[in-house]
Amino acid sequence: MTILSHLRRQMHFFLLTLATALALPACTTAAHSESGLEAEPYSSAWTMYQDPMGFSIEHPEDWDVEGDPQTGQVSLYGPVDTEIIIWPVFIRRPIDSNEACRTQTALLSQLGYEGEWGTPRAVGRGAVRSVLDPEDGDRGVAVLTWVSARSGTSCILYLVDGSADMPAPPEEMIARILSSFHVTGSDQVGETARHAGAPASPQYRRWTDPTERAFSLELPANWQASGGVVRPNSILTQAKIEASSPDDDIYVYFGDTFPWFIEPNQFVGPGQTYRDPMGGSQPVWYYLPGSRFVTQYLLPRQHPQFELIDETPQPEIANRLVRIGINEYQAGLARYRFRDEGQTFEGRALCITERLRSGAFASWHVFRLALVEAASDKIESGQEVLGRLAGSFRIDPQWLQSEAVKAGVNSRTISEMSEAVSTTVSAAFENQQRRTDHALAQDAKARRGIEEVYDPVTDTTFEVSNGSNYYWIDHQGHIAGTETATVPNIDFRQMFILR
Repeated sequence: MTILSHLRRQMHFFLLTLATALALPACTTAAHSESGLEAEPYSSAWTMYQDPMGFSIEHPEDWDVEGDPQTGQVSLYGPVDTEIIIWPVFIRRPIDSNEACRTQTALLSQLGYEGEWGTPRAVGRGAVRSVLDPEDGDRGVAVLTWVSARSGTSCILYLVDGSADMPAPPEEMIARILSSFHVTGSDQVGETARHAGAPASPQYRRWTDPTERAFSLELPANWQASGGVVRPNSILTQAKIEASSPDDDIYVYFGDTFPWFIEPNQFVGPGQTYRDPMGGSQPVWYYLPGSRFVTQYLLPRQHPQFELIDETPQPEIANRLVRIGINEYQAGLARYRFRDEGQTFEGRALCITERLRSGAFASWHVFRLALVEAASDKIESGQEVLGRLAGSFRIDPQWLQSEAVKAGVNSRTISEMSEAVSTTVSAAFENQQRRTDHALAQDAKARRGIEEVYDPVTDTTFEVSNGSNYYWIDHQGHIAGTETATVPNIDFRQMFILR
């Protein structure tokens, strides 16, 4: 995975801060009331914009989008004098927060905002923020997020600017626009990758639930997909998306369309069926927390001869979900392999289960399952698609509000839980990908008999023959390896082994 993908995930934590700072709904409403201005209506219809430059972004239909191929800037213009600028920038060295502040000031100056913005301030790890001086007649905020690696730093500047004399867009609208921005890879980039022998980055499209338009997410443009909202009875609402690559070598599932189980008790035993007072039926079975549902229930039915590679609890995901006193969550990631028609496939399944108990009565269900199965040489590609799918999952606000009114619950709580799940599921698959990439890189270095070492003085990485515990370099570039930490010569300085 690229550091840009980590940057996008980190950016989500600052979007609402940015959107709220622009919108200032309490202040602007009063100002407009006193001046006689009425709040302008905003379009409720949204569209996905795909640019040949190699990015996609979701926006209301009455907004305009422009991409500048010379600078890489993306600009969006709203109907009431609101402008959003997104500017990805790469710096060929690692930076810290002080340099990030200087970088943001320089970028704002290039955009023509010199002298109008306040001093940038750190707002967390990997982000700095500055606010437009309100005396200039505009309101605005800029956030620069960054992720550094040895090869350099990927930055994205997010800027939202609007006239103080006009109604501000809703903060949810701004946050949704910003969070939907993705670099997809241009045709030119894809062609270069193909000539280099690497697979091209897939082009993505926005897929919307065809049943009730309840949710949408991003998928590769040439993949087949099906699913949507499922209502197994009058009170239960479930949803799923199933998608596969054109060659059927990759399959992904994201959803919760599984039975709601009753735990065995003094009235019903395992394997029986419980008839509820409303006429529904539920299977009776013991609670299978997290990935145990996958390894002990799902896989034995789908792939009876599967081989379990490993199983890892994911408590950080379960801990982000709301508890109300009678419920609990468990999450786990399972990796496995199986054979189908003579071909070896691998699978990754991240499962979240919810258990509810009231007195002696207990029930449980799959809260969310994110699963990918692929030919062994394509599992990393499938994992990347599933991570992108989960991270881009969005519930339609109007559908959610309607459902919340019917159920008598808070729609904002549901939305926040959904976003938390989507973000952490996406992060879990990215973490898994990083571990896989690291293991493969270590194995490749071991096979070649090399170590990778880093000289912090010159910011240079070297490949050297392995077999030593310490590596040193002198001012002429001579490298030496030793078994102990004793400096081989006064002219040598220590380098660090990269593992």
